[in-house]
Amino acid sequence: QMQMDGVVFTKGKFTDGENAAIDSAVSDFVCAHGLTRQELYHQLFRRQTGQATGDKQLRRAFWPVLAETLPARQLQAIYHHVRRKYHPYNYQGAWSAAEDDALRALVAAHGPAWETISQQLGRMGTNCRDRWRYIQASARRADDGA
Repeated sequence: QMQMDGVVFTKGKFTDGENAAIDSAVSDFVCAHGLTRQELYHQLFRRQTGQATGDKQLRRAFWPVLAETLPARQLQAIYHHVRRKYHPYNYQGAWSAAEDDALRALVAAHGPAWETISQQLGRMGTNCRDRWRYIQASARRADDGA
């Protein structure tokens, strides 16, 4: 646990109970707003310019609900956990050689613009970044071993 300004926050892996509380809060939120989970996730996780004001209002309403559900967790920790757990581009399986090649080409074209790259690869931006780091480290190990 971590203490800041007299408030104690829980750190580390989210428990099964916390995950169940998140799942319940998400279910309640989509029911209250007349959405499906897929519609909610699409509005929460897409990165596009010119988004409708309603989308922003929905996002602004959603995160405080989760923060109230887990008062012992920092909002940033909740956000990152939910993003990893529910993002539609997550859990895409092992990277193929073709995806690695596409990643190399996209990094050459866009630099480390992970969200731009993620939309073209259909993977989370953080997964693209992490895979790129893995590719770079593998190349360094190969160079050191040669």
